[in-house]
Amino acid sequence: MHLIVMSTNMIASRSILLTFVLSAMIGTTNANADVFFSENFDYADGDLTQVSGGLWTAHSGNIPDIQVFDGQAFVANPGSQDDNRLTGTVIGPNETWYYGVEFSIQGGGQGGINEDYFISFKDDTIFGLNARLFTTSPSAGGDFSLAIAASSPGDGMTDWNGDFFFGESIQAIVGFNNGNGEATLWINPVDMLSPSIDDDELPDAMRAIHSIALRQDSGSGLNTGAAIDRIVVGSDFDSVLAAIQIPEPASGMFIGVGILIVSICRRIR
Repeated sequence: MHLIVMSTNMIASRSILLTFVLSAMIGTTNANADVFFSENFDYADGDLTQVSGGLWTAHSGNIPDIQVFDGQAFVANPGSQDDNRLTGTVIGPNETWYYGVEFSIQGGGQGGINEDYFISFKDDTIFGLNARLFTTSPSAGGDFSLAIAASSPGDGMTDWNGDFFFGESIQAIVGFNNGNGEATLWINPVDMLSPSIDDDELPDAMRAIHSIALRQDSGSGLNTGAAIDRIVVGSDFDSVLAAIQIPEPASGMFIGVGILIVSICRRIR
């Protein structure tokens, strides 16, 4: 009888543990429901469109393609081919989408900086680009600065107040509102109230944005580029920020839960 009771207790304990694990998994899924995808470029080295298994496709330019090397996508300037990845959905009227990008700008040792954009939202046309993130000339002793442009084509862009250095790791969050045509840029934010800049351009029509695009600049010989570690795209600022700050947060939680399961099961025995 004693053995039967122990066995029943063990079954009950493991059932409770399984319920806990499933609840944690469901909670994590719901918490990340507003993230369309998180891209860590954990592919083999080579052409992005090839090594990603078709997740990224070319929409403009010719080879050479964007290169993946050691877990980073290198968007070259000068370069040629531009690639995009679908979100799996289309932005709605008056909806705001966000992308987070962790990157560094690499200098070519020739001085100067390419003043051009390297990432943006994209619709189903080649030139329908919104929330373009630019590198620009420095103004305070650094190597470069950043700017945001709401639409393409557009009348201009809004510059960030401050400079950055080649090789410096930067986390940027960019938002685009499909109702008023406003783009917002945060640099290394801790929350939505962190310093930001806006670029306002009234759109001629609401965009049917459905992807994130990486753009190589073919018009300059300065040999700079963006080394991109991670991109997160979604419809909620806090979710995108959390995902860009902590690589694969759900995977990390599941590993922790797995360790906890093993530990508890050993004690139950």
